[in-house]
This record gives sequence, C-alpha cells and structure tokens, in this order.
Amino acid sequence: MVQPDGGYSLRIRKIQFKIGNPDDSSQMEIDVKSIVIIVGPNNSGKSLCLREIEEDLGAGGTKKLVEHVDIEYSSRTEKLVEIAEEIQIEDSSGQSTSAGTIMIPRFSLKSTRGDNPTGLAVSNLETWLRRGNDRELRANLVQFHTIRLAGYELQRLIQNREVSNLDAPPDNHLMNLLKFPEKERLVRRFCSDVWPNLFFLLDNLTAGQVRIRMSNENPADRVPNTRVPLDREFLRNATPIEQLGSGIQLFVGMAAALIGLNQRFILLDDPDVFLHPPLARVFGQKMTEIALKRKGHLFVSTHSPDFVQGCLEASRSKQNVTIIRLTYDSQVGATVREVSPLEIESLRKDAFLRTTHVYKGFFYQSVIVTEGDPDRVFYDVVNQIMLENDTGISDTHFIHTYGHQNEWKAVKPLRKIGLPAVAIVDFDVVYDGGTNLSKLKKACLIEDPDLTRLQYLRAQLLPSWKSLGKKSMKGKGIDTLSDDIKKKTEAYLVELTQYGLFVVPYGELESWNVEFGISSGDKMKRIVTFLSKVDTGSISIGSERIWGFMRKIQNWLGNSKRKGLS
Repeated sequence: MVQPDGGYSLRIRKIQFKIGNPDDSSQMEIDVKSIVIIVGPNNSGKSLCLREIEEDLGAGGTKKLVEHVDIEYSSRTEKLVEIAEEIQIEDSSGQSTSAGTIMIPRFSLKSTRGDNPTGLAVSNLETWLRRGNDRELRANLVQFHTIRLAGYELQRLIQNREVSNLDAPPDNHLMNLLKFPEKERLVRRFCSDVWPNLFFLLDNLTAGQVRIRMSNENPADRVPNTRVPLDREFLRNATPIEQLGSGIQLFVGMAAALIGLNQRFILLDDPDVFLHPPLARVFGQKMTEIALKRKGHLFVSTHSPDFVQGCLEASRSKQNVTIIRLTYDSQVGATVREVSPLEIESLRKDAFLRTTHVYKGFFYQSVIVTEGDPDRVFYDVVNQIMLENDTGISDTHFIHTYGHQNEWKAVKPLRKIGLPAVAIVDFDVVYDGGTNLSKLKKACLIEDPDLTRLQYLRAQLLPSWKSLGKKSMKGKGIDTLSDDIKKKTEAYLVELTQYGLFVVPYGELESWNVEFGISSGDKMKRIVTFLSKVDTGSISIGSERIWGFMRKIQNWLGNSKRKGLS
C-alpha cells in the first residue's frame, strides 16, 4: 500500500491471520503498532507466527497462521532510497559501488561469512513504487530490512567470525562493528548500562578472525588498535565472551547483531531464554528503544512477563504496543486474540494482582485460582501426581488470592481476554451467598437466564443447608444432607461447573485429606503431612473424591464449547 506524502516512510499496518478467536471462525485482522508482543502457552504457534511474518515480508511462501502482512510505503521515492541507504554498504571511498545503485549486504547469522551483496537500482525502486508493485518492493527492499533471531542464530551470535579486508564491504555483524567503530561504541554503552563494570570489545589479534571479549576496564571509548602494543595487551587481558555466563552471552550477542546491523523490522523468538527476570526486563526496554528510534517494528515471542514489562515501560505510550495471544487446542485448533496492553499493565500495576502472579497466566493454556496458598499447593501437587500417571491438567498456572473474597479479582481479567480461568472455592461461599458469590459469578461471566435460575436453585436449597448449620456444611458439605437434598445440591453445583466455578462438594480443603488418613491439625499442618505422604509415595490415584473433582476441572478446560469465556 502506498501512503500519500507526509505518511510513514515504511511501516506495517496490519496482520491478517488465517485463524480467528475461539468464538469466531472468521479470520482475525489486527492493527500493528511499533511493538508487537506474541504470547501464549507452549506449542501455540508463536515461533511459527514469527517465521511466517518474516516470509511475508520477503518473497512469501506457504503459511498456516498468517494470511498477509500489510505494508505501507511512502509515495516518495527519495524516502525509500533513504531507507535502503540505512543498510547499504560502501567501498573504501565511502561511495556506493556504482552510480544509481544501492549495494545492500546479505549478512548471514548462520555461518561465518555472508553472501555476496545485492544491488538495488534506484530506477527500479521508483518504477515499483509508481506501479504499486508490492511484491518487488518486499523482495528487494523490505526483506533486507528484516532480521529474525531465534534458536540456532542466538547460539551463533557470539562465535568468532572471519575477518575480511576492512576496505571491503563487511559480510558479518562483527565485521560491520569492526569497520564502523561508532557502532562498536554503541554496543559497549548498551552493555555497560546493564553491567557498569563490563565493557564490550572486539578482538582481531588472531589472524583471520574477530571475536568478542568483555573487559573489566573501561577503554574510555577508544577503539583498541592492534598496531599499538598497549592495546594488544589490553585486548588479551579481556575475557573471551564464551567464558562468561549464558545470560551475558545471549544479551551481548543479540546487542552486537542488532546494533551491528541496522534493520527496521526486528523479529525475536524467545529472546529471554537464559535471561534472569531483571535482565529480561532490561532487554525488553532496550529492544523497544531500538525499534522506536529506527521508526521500525519489534516483533517478539516471549514467555517472560518481565520482558513484556520492559517493553511496556519503554514504549512511551501503551498505544505503541500490540499484544497478540496465540493458543492451540486439539479440538478447536489454532486461535488468535488481541489483548489490550492496558489490561496487562493494569494487572501488573495492581499490587494485589501483582503479588498473586495473575499476569503470568498469559503464558499458560489455563489458570486455576484458589482461595489460599495451602489450597494452591494442594491442588497443584494433586495435579502433578495425575500428570505423572498420564492424566491431569497440562500447561496450567495455579495461583491463590489470599481468600475467596478476592478470587473474582483474578478470574475477571483473565476471562475477559478469553483465557480459561477456573475458580475453586469452599462450600461456605455458596452457603453465605451475598456480594462475594455475586462478584464471582459475574467474573465467571454467568448471565441471564442462567444467573436467575442459579439464584432460584440456591434459594430453594438454602433452608435445608441452614438447618444443618454453616459449621457442619463447611466441614462435610453434601455428605451431611439427605439423599433428596444432596442430589439437588449436586445438580446446583454441576450448573456452576459449566461456567468454570468449582465448589468443593465436601466442604473445604481439609475434607479432601480424610481419604489420605489426615484428619488432625490446622490447614498448614495438614498440607505438610500431605506433602510428606507424597514424598514417601503413599498417595495413590483413585476414581472419586479429589481425583474425580480434578477430572471435572480438566473436562471443563478441555471442552471447546465451555461456557464463561468472552
């Protein structure tokens, strides 16, 4: 798409997917901002999505998730020439190799040497723009302004590279840094902002190779010169990058590649691997700053809430960020949903929600919300036992909310973005009713006429519950009721489970421990006893009670037609 003069010189406007959200089978089209963050559980298609975006920015190819990436170009040829010149290479005289031709490098991140540069004729650029030839513009300009770092490439970024003649065009990112010292200084500042006593250096003392070293001594922004003896000693005393930790290697390698090259479209696949949380946050900030400064785009798939936080903090405005959540279900298939960055930011900024780690749920297939920490530990461990026996709920995130009165606060924002969040509560929640139950039902998106029917059913059952007293119902639940009332209460609880609201039918957490021979002590002591039994292997899976309860939760999560999601 050609934009009238005054528009962006080159940007991505939209991504059209071949898939939609779970409630709509039509293709999803998402407006793209400067920063695009792709989240979701494992095996949801995040890496595939990045690869297909990269393919569509170039020559294209067969794709499963991405239908089309809509690119917007300036209508002025000189603007696109300026963009091409951002990544051009020069000969020793500082000129392009021939008049009217922009020489564009073809760096390789998978080998020590790159391919021969390609020539882009300005006259061709003008013709393609005038004719609106999007295919040629992608193949001859956009793809060279695109860099994707993932897996194999991340491991190779710090490896030694071949040294070519400094008067010749560089053919790898380290040679580009070596040829242009100001770029090396940018990498040094980039890294020393994170590690004040660790300084990036390039070493070409070994014939035919250039390598990365990190020095504890500040070179005061001078470029070591191998022809000066003092500088040779300075370089030898610096630590080879491969002798430092994996996190430092990854961080420095990506910084060297992204600053050594100058692409506008940066695609990063799981850049937070090996990065501990504070470093992932800083890296998110730095990557966002680079993309905004280049007036380009950062596309990143991540499992790190800290990386996302860094991106949001450095984005200047949440309007600069697009968040896409991908999921994959064997019944539903692949789905995509846009998540408002303001929603994630509100989860992160809310002190209560931040301490409960609700926002980490974005990176899982589902979330299970419990009342307190003993509940969270118990259900999590029970699920682990089931998973070890080839059953159980995989890829789920357990959290607690310091009491049932707060569960709605966690469930509501997760359900709002279409993330299946289960709420587990003790029987006293439905016994007491009132505001807490009302908020929880609204958070689970129960609406009329089901809401009215559930209120009616509870009103019919409440007198029988109260005749036995709250203490009895909280301690033993439906086991204290007559057969007729028990069946009706069970039917009421089943209605709630259809919306992912699971009430402990036998009263409270402690009631589950009876079948394990644990009947004394307070909640925490019972949990400790339970864990000790797990360690000794004396806990075995049964067909009823807690095991049946967890299977019902699993069934709701696995039901593609489940109720209670937006």
